[in-house]
Amino acid sequence: MEIRVSSGSGLKGTAAAQTSTIDPTQIQGSSGIPPAGAVYVGLSPQDQVSIYHGTVAGDTDAAPSAQELLKAAPDTGGLSNADYIYNQISKLNGGAQLPVFTDPNGNQVKSLIYVSGSSQGPYGAFHIDDAGQVGFDKIVVDSLDAAGNYSTGSGLSSAIKPISNNSGMVYDGPNGLFKATMAKDPSIQSATTAQLLQAIASQEQSGRALMSYLTTGNPSAPPTRLTGVVNDSALTKTQLAQKLTGLNKSVQALMQTVAASTPGRQYLSTALFAAELTESFEQLGSYANAGQTDGEALSRWTAFSLAPEIALVPGFNSAVTQQWWQDGHPDWVNNNSQSDQSTDGNAAGVMFLGFLNHYLGIPLDQIIKNMPVTQGDNGSPLGQTYVNLTKQYPKLAQEVAQLAGNKAAGTTGQDAFNAMINLLTKNAQNSNGTLNLPADGDPYLSMAGAVNGGLYASGSSSAGAGGASAKSLVSVMA
Repeated sequence: MEIRVSSGSGLKGTAAAQTSTIDPTQIQGSSGIPPAGAVYVGLSPQDQVSIYHGTVAGDTDAAPSAQELLKAAPDTGGLSNADYIYNQISKLNGGAQLPVFTDPNGNQVKSLIYVSGSSQGPYGAFHIDDAGQVGFDKIVVDSLDAAGNYSTGSGLSSAIKPISNNSGMVYDGPNGLFKATMAKDPSIQSATTAQLLQAIASQEQSGRALMSYLTTGNPSAPPTRLTGVVNDSALTKTQLAQKLTGLNKSVQALMQTVAASTPGRQYLSTALFAAELTESFEQLGSYANAGQTDGEALSRWTAFSLAPEIALVPGFNSAVTQQWWQDGHPDWVNNNSQSDQSTDGNAAGVMFLGFLNHYLGIPLDQIIKNMPVTQGDNGSPLGQTYVNLTKQYPKLAQEVAQLAGNKAAGTTGQDAFNAMINLLTKNAQNSNGTLNLPADGDPYLSMAGAVNGGLYASGSSSAGAGGASAKSLVSVMA
């Protein structure tokens, strides 16, 4: 997530002796990252990333979430989470390096992370585009636990309403309905019947997917597809409200169980850092716009691949996709006009990158390499990335043409988008119109005919990639 502000803006009236840091949503410029009063946690072992955390009143997650960045996880090969993410994203970008700058403690680093929750509710992560590359490389990440919320007992745990409805990276459903746990909640009172029905269908699918994961231990295993349709439209609004609030409580409880049973990282700071650092490299290489569909989709897909615990949180992944599908799955693959806060734009972009990476088997580093370079990182439709890839992989057009049908040549971004829609409709659509997504939101790995990273990968890798095949990320890694 990118925030653009006018150059030169910054914090005003912040006293160095304050007892707590300001709410991260009040940071006005990159010079205010970290804000006055932030606690210095340390430098990553490879001296690449400097880490700080906030002291917002009631935020019990900031300190352990920040400290986790300095620790190793099962998939990092012994590296700290921060160094692992930096190294992997650098490799995905052909070994490129961010410029070195001096942090407030005098360390020479390539990125800075400030971890803090917000009294305004979960916001995900952001950086501010106001002072060139170095300013952009100072990143703010939320102190969310692996369940996607503030921990039980946190003074922020009741701060569940987003800063503004559905802003940022976290999606709370149509009209913010996924957070409602009481029928009298304002989001329910102001919702339309159509929005309630959409929210119910999505939450039912999220619950089924999380149960499937808990049963099988496989985050990519989809639950059995629905064949019958429950006629919820016959229910009164009061009955719909009662059903939805029950589902919301169930999904929240399931996420807590999933997070507790998943080994490794207990917070989302690593994944959020991966998303924002990806956007730093996008700006460095001028090949995507962090504030539009192409850049936001790539940052999300990279985070899901390198720190897969975030992919299990519906509000970051599968619920976003469900909304796009229920909205008629508009084509924001060949139109890059959506902002990074567009639910439909984000979903379309992520699903298309998954189609290229996990179904067709194009390594992620090659996808990045073929994203058009534009002046001032203005971005370009992901459909153009596909066109560029067809020149490197001659078999690609033929495969896409077969999926697209209607005598498609398979040579255009529109052909590729149509191929993806046909594939999802045939293999993943439920009888009630939702997508039968697994817990990690990625339907491609379980589909017959999926390449899963093997067809076009030209080398092997021992690098950890969470739930994704390492070959699906990079073609050759040193």
